[in-house]
Amino acid sequence: MTALAQRLQTRVKNSELGRLVLNAALFEVVWFACVWGGDGMAAAAVIALLAVHGWLVMRDTAEWRFIAAVALVGIAGDCLWFGFGVFQRTDQMLLPPLWLMLLWLAFATTLKHSFAKLGNFWWLAALVGAVAGPLSYLAGAALNGGVEFAQPLWLSFAALAVYWAVLLPGLLYWGRKTGTV
Repeated sequence: MTALAQRLQTRVKNSELGRLVLNAALFEVVWFACVWGGDGMAAAAVIALLAVHGWLVMRDTAEWRFIAAVALVGIAGDCLWFGFGVFQRTDQMLLPPLWLMLLWLAFATTLKHSFAKLGNFWWLAALVGAVAGPLSYLAGAALNGGVEFAQPLWLSFAALAVYWAVLLPGLLYWGRKTGTV
């Protein structure tokens, strides 16, 4: 590792604000790469995010198990949404697209860092989940074009809002109970 890379690693790892900003920025970049770039771009972006996350952001390697578990929970939930017809793929496939499944790995990296403080305010975590969760799906579907919401849209949005109002605080609670958040 070069001296510059070592200084960068030391500076970011020793700065809580630096880790939080890097974590949030990486997630946003990867979100756009997944949504706009499709499966190939999503795979490359998520692999890069996980490498940088492990190198500069993560403090405890036990976080990898939590990231994998959250991704599995999220993918299972999305499979249910597709199975119940809340989401539909324009190509008529039954499973969520790969880019959406990979996005769960990226999201899971934020729970111990960018979203961790929300765990102190469960009502705020529920509110953020109820608003940001469905809006993220809505924006992703609109930008990608490969996923559509069932109609009426307000009903799909309401179901997702309730789901995310429980899911985000639940994931933060789970992370705290397991010592990873």
